[in-house]
Amino acid sequence: MTKTEPWVFDVLPCHPAPYPDECLSSYVLRLADVNGGVRTWDLVGDLFPHWAAPPQVRLLRWEYPVDAWGRLPLRTQLSADALTPPWCGGLVP
Repeated sequence: MTKTEPWVFDVLPCHPAPYPDECLSSYVLRLADVNGGVRTWDLVGDLFPHWAAPPQVRLLRWEYPVDAWGRLPLRTQLSADALTPPWCGGLVP
């Protein structure tokens, strides 16, 4: 049997969409804040578990593919299309 719906523990309680002109690092910081002050580094480590430099959150950019979105679509329940900013021109996976 395949799982079609995410477990409740897989999704952040608050998962707003990014603003049209918001950078990825700002979006991750905002996600941490709206979810009760989750430690930013913990959230970055969870969202992008294979990223080599989680403490350098400022290096997160929409146009720089970080492990093909990592767990961001799962945690926010947003598709890659919804996460791709309009100005990015499809550079993000």
